[in-house]
Amino acid sequence: MKTTLTILTSVLLTLATAMGQTAREYMVEANRAQAYFDYSSALKLMGKAVKEEPDNAEIRLERGNLNMMVERFDKAKEDFSYVLGLDSMNVYAWAGMADYHRNVAEPDTALKCAELAQILAYDKLSLALAKIALADVHLAEGREDTALSLYIVSLEIDSTNVPALKKTARLMVDNDRIDEANSYLLSAYAQDRFDMEVMVNLAFTFNKLEFFSDAVFYCNQALELDPQHPLTLSNRAYAFMNMGMDDEALSDIKKSLSNDGANPLAHKYAGEIYLSLKENSKACKSFKKAQKFGYEDLYGNELSKIIENNCN
Repeated sequence: MKTTLTILTSVLLTLATAMGQTAREYMVEANRAQAYFDYSSALKLMGKAVKEEPDNAEIRLERGNLNMMVERFDKAKEDFSYVLGLDSMNVYAWAGMADYHRNVAEPDTALKCAELAQILAYDKLSLALAKIALADVHLAEGREDTALSLYIVSLEIDSTNVPALKKTARLMVDNDRIDEANSYLLSAYAQDRFDMEVMVNLAFTFNKLEFFSDAVFYCNQALELDPQHPLTLSNRAYAFMNMGMDDEALSDIKKSLSNDGANPLAHKYAGEIYLSLKENSKACKSFKKAQKFGYEDLYGNELSKIIENNCN
C-alpha cells in the first residue's frame, strides 16, 4: 500500500529557519531531484543533510516522508521516531507515525497516532495535516463516509492541500458525484500543474461529464510528461471517439493496450470504439477482457449490461 501522507517540501523548508547553509544546499538539491522523480538521488542528498545536522527535525521529517513514498517504511519510522525523541509533541512526526502504522497494517496504533497529532496541532497547517492523517486511517479501514468528512474539514482549514483535494475527489467519484470530483481536481491542478494523477483524473471526469475537448486538453498535458501513459492514452481515445475522431481514437487505444494489456478501462473503451465502428465481434472481445481484468470491481456493473445488449 503506498503512502498518502505528504508534508510539503516548501513548508518544511520554510519551517527550517535554523538550517545551516550546507544542509540547506543539500536539501535544495534533494528537492530538485525529487521533483524529477529521482528518489534515489534525493534520499542520498537528504542523508548528507542529516549528517550535517543530525538533530534537525525538519530534515528528518522530510526524509521520513520520502521514505514512506518509496515504501521504505522501516527507514521512515526511524526518522519519525528520532524526531519524537527530540520533541515528543511534534505534530508532523505523530502524523508520520500514523502513516507508517497504517501502511504496515496496524490500524489501531495508526488511529491513536493520528488522534494525538490532532490534539497536538497548534495552527491551521498542522491541524489540516492531522485531519488528513486521521482520514487516511479511516479510509484504509473502509470507513469512507468518515474519511470524506475529515478530508472536507481539512480543506476548510487549508483549501490548497493537494493530497486532500485528490483523496476527496476520488471518494466523490466512488459516490458518482462527478461534478464535485471535477471541481476538487481543478483546485488541485491550480496548485500543482505537473501532478500526473490529477491530470489523468481530470480527463476521466471531463469524459464522464461529456466535456470531451477539455478531456483531450488534460490528456495532452499529461502526455507531455509521459507520452506512453496507458490511462491517459485510453482517456484521450474515449474523448476522440466521442468527437467523431475514430482513427485517432483507435490509434491511442492500441498504444494504451500495448503499454498495459491488463488495463480494464482501456479494454472497455476499446470495446466502445469498435462498437461505434460496427465491429461487434472485436467490441465483445474487448468488453469481455475488461470484465476479466476487473472493470466491474473498479468502475461498477455497467459492463454486464453492455455485454448482454451487444454480445451473444
